[in-house]
Amino acid sequence: MELVGEAAENGARRSKACEVLGLSLRMLQRWQKQPDRGDRRAGPNHITANSLSKEEKRLMIAVATSPQF
Repeated sequence: MELVGEAAENGARRSKACEVLGLSLRMLQRWQKQPDRGDRRAGPNHITANSLSKEEKRLMIAVATSPQF
């Protein structure tokens, strides 16, 4: 909220400032209306069937960071 407020004071539109931060203007409005609630966004709460296993992720990172690449 502080960053958007600072941008608005310097002449930027709040909607554009929110866009740069990856927020919706409506989300900012809700936060301003109820500041004590904080960020209540929730990410995905399930694991997709085609996601990589921990071992596959580890192998992928090892290959990507190897000297060959």
